[in-house]
Amino acid sequence: MYRIIMIMTVSVLITCCSSSNPQDNETPETSGSQINLAPIDYSFYDPVYIDTLMTDDLGKYIDYVAQTDYIAGISSSKNNPLEKELIYTFSETSDYITTKTGSTPPAFNIKINGMQVGSHAETKASAHWESIYGSHVYFEISAGSAMTRSASASETVDMYIPELIKVTSPIMQNESDMYPLCYYDGFTVRWNGDPENTNGVLVVIEWFGSMVFGDHNPNAYIRRTDRVDDTGEAVLSKDMFDDIPDTAICHLTLLRGNLENVIADDYSFKLFGESHQNFPFILIRNIRYKDR
Repeated sequence: MYRIIMIMTVSVLITCCSSSNPQDNETPETSGSQINLAPIDYSFYDPVYIDTLMTDDLGKYIDYVAQTDYIAGISSSKNNPLEKELIYTFSETSDYITTKTGSTPPAFNIKINGMQVGSHAETKASAHWESIYGSHVYFEISAGSAMTRSASASETVDMYIPELIKVTSPIMQNESDMYPLCYYDGFTVRWNGDPENTNGVLVVIEWFGSMVFGDHNPNAYIRRTDRVDDTGEAVLSKDMFDDIPDTAICHLTLLRGNLENVIADDYSFKLFGESHQNFPFILIRNIRYKDR
């Protein structure tokens, strides 16, 4: 939904995203070797749809799928490391409560650290919203609309919202660094670890059918999701890239956050804070070394 697909010319000199050399039956020549792309396999035109979890334990994040009457929180998105985070808040009713009540649901006023959620305050005090990341905050739920200033909180929830997530490797400092070439076996991604975040980080690999070489596959979509510890580094399983062809344009998203599902005045609320960062890359599966 926030993807921008761009085709670029691929250099034959590859800077791998992995901290290890590609697997091979022989020891690769790394001193002064020129790495070239291997012959391209074009047998990927059949329709494909894969959406799967690579872990049996999503931890706290599994609570997000629980149905609640209301949902409110703060979110930060970043399409690539060169952009500034877009931070926004929102508070809304779910389709679930509309179906359950069969009528207009009652209004609730929700604040984070005393600031109104979903009131466009983020445009007036973005620095304040950014400052709550990496800190313990409190959510207040009050009956009535945002205009009811005198309403007392019917529920208060303390929550730690992890730091804004920032990818540090692959390194992307300017436009020429965009779309790094990443080898699928041993692909290492690094970010600013948050030791206080016990929920871990969600890692999502997506392919929308776009290619650097060869025709795009408009009938392809692959998404795989895993959860890793928030240590600041993860070596992705090569199984994350199954069925994605060589030189495919992929997207990697890192997400971390916290949430609580609570009851207030006999209604259920999903309260959360999260940040996620996406970056595009070119998947390399087959490489060969000069003079082999």
